[in-house]
Amino acid sequence: MDLPLLIGALIVAALLFLALINIIKVAIKTAFTIAIVVFVLQVLTGIGPEELATQVGKIIGAAMGWVIDFFGGDGSEEAIEGEAMLWLFNYLGYLH
Repeated sequence: MDLPLLIGALIVAALLFLALINIIKVAIKTAFTIAIVVFVLQVLTGIGPEELATQVGKIIGAAMGWVIDFFGGDGSEEAIEGEAMLWLFNYLGYLH
């Protein structure tokens, strides 16, 4: 095996590993932050996770509606993906 190839592969592997570790750290921090926000909302205002999820779904649905309108809803790939997301959120009960 060539030494430059081995060194290059080790560097790439190390960079990928560090990137993966950073992604995992960010995901854990985000999960804890969301948990704290949900807990504080529930304790201070009585708003439960279901109500919060419903509101988030409405916001995402409105954003997807804007995307469909922006791309014209003309059967393009972007519009079809947006319509599929709207259908999914509607099916899951997040949109009313």
